[in-house]
Amino acid sequence: MALPYTMKEASNLRSQPPDQ
Repeated sequence: MALPYTMKEASNLRSQPPDQ
């Protein structure tokens, strides 16, 4: 499973998940 985003981006998603 390749990560399309960097670890930093993942941390951001933890703060505010995507509106999907």
